[in-house]
Amino acid sequence: MIYFYLCIIFGQSIQITIFLATLVCLAEDISVALVHVSWSVNVTEGVFTGSAEQQPDKKFKMSSYLSIESSEWDKDTQLTCEATAASKTTSKSIKKSDCRD
Repeated sequence: MIYFYLCIIFGQSIQITIFLATLVCLAEDISVALVHVSWSVNVTEGVFTGSAEQQPDKKFKMSSYLSIESSEWDKDTQLTCEATAASKTTSKSIKKSDCRD
């Protein structure tokens, strides 16, 4: 299963205010520790994917984070997280208009 969580991070850097939207893709109930997670956007920065963590039920979970500028998020582009494990692929998509204020 893949779940999406969204948080908006506000940061400041010497007279410049930076607004980032950070999407969290959480893959759970995975039977193997080798999981490949990718995002539908072409970015090399702003993506962090953690290692798979084994749970008490012997299944695994992992998270991947995508941070994009709020101006990109405001374009309402559909973003997709895709997780592949043991030759099975699952994906989940989200865009700004899917979220409630």
